[in-house]
Formats: sequence, C-alpha cells, structure tokens
Amino acid sequence: MGWTFTHRPKRQPTAEFFRAECGEGVVDAAATLTEAYLAYQVRDRETGEANGVICIVCLIRWVRDDYFNFGYKDMEECAGPWACNCPERILRQLTDFDFGSEEANQRSREWRARCWERIRQQKARPRLSKGMVIRFGKPLSFSSGDELSEFVVISTRPLRFGDARYPHHWRRYRIRRDSLQSSDWEVIGEIAPDGSRREGCGGVCQYSLFPGQGLANPGK
Repeated sequence: MGWTFTHRPKRQPTAEFFRAECGEGVVDAAATLTEAYLAYQVRDRETGEANGVICIVCLIRWVRDDYFNFGYKDMEECAGPWACNCPERILRQLTDFDFGSEEANQRSREWRARCWERIRQQKARPRLSKGMVIRFGKPLSFSSGDELSEFVVISTRPLRFGDARYPHHWRRYRIRRDSLQSSDWEVIGEIAPDGSRREGCGGVCQYSLFPGQGLANPGK
C-alpha cells in the first residue's frame, strides 16, 4: 500500500488519530518520529467475533507548512517490515494469529522475534550519565544540516548532548528519548569534568578538546 496524507492536529494522541483512520480495532498505539505501531483487534467479518490482536506497522512522516501535514504507510506484521522498534507495551498485547499461510505466519514470528531482541538490547544498555560518550551506528542529521555520530552527554535533566570532539563548547544538541530507544548506539568512553579523556572499548575514544569550536545548533 502507498502513502496516505491527511491533516492531523499536532497534539492529537497517536491512538486517537489511528482509530479515526483505521477503525475501532485499534486498541493501542505508540509512535516515534518516523514509525507507529498499532495493536489491532481482528474480528471475523461475518460473526464479528474477535480472532486475535496483531500489529500494524506504519511508517510516518510530518510535513511542514501544509494542511495535509501527516502521512503514513501501513503494513501488517506478516509482511515482515524492516521497522522493528515496536515497544514492549504493544508487543505484550499481541496474540497468536493465523495470517492464512505458513509463509506469512513465519514472517510474523520473525518480526516479533526481532522486536523482542531489540528490547533485550535496549535493556542491556547502561543508563546515560553526564560525561558519557556514545556512538550511533549511523550519523544523526539535524535541521541545520549537521551530521554527527559521536556525542557526549552534557546533562540528563534535561537530556542534552554536545559534539564529542568539542564537549565544552556552549552549543548543544537535543536527541529525543524515543529516538535513543529506537536507534543503535553504544557507550565508547567518558570525558571528565576537567576535560581529561577516559578511554573505553580498546582506546577508540580519541577526541580533541578545543574550547570555542563547535557546530551549529540543530534547533530541534
């Protein structure tokens, strides 16, 4: 199925929006900036009897300065979508379900397994603390055009990051917590308050600490 674009109020809850779009079968929903996961109650078309709860995965996209400001592309879990950041809350509501063929059922099982594996990896991550240096598997892009993959945690309340190369520059980067949960990253070291380097992971933390140099504020 292709993309559907419509108007969505900025503060409308995810579940409320998708119930209006997909029907009352949506019993719960959760979303990041780019993905939404719907726990959907499937019913028999003739009897109306509940057959089970499956996940509908939606790729989502916000559009600025347009009345049709929200787009989504939906697919059932049996399609084996690459997006596998479904939160534990949604996964626990899913039930066994026959999608009509062993191939489809197998894709569903594999998709759920990938989601649970990601959750296990997330729970194994250390808690972020000030001075911690983290590296993302892929660079993050900001509205300023900057792309960075290594950050130092400047504060945790609120959660703010700096460029790991220039941790004492005043400019800060904001990364949403749900983006952290859905992204691949690892802790690779720590920078002490005095600017000294504490290496981890076999000495991979080679940072130049030059105050006064930094990148533009991403503004989001």
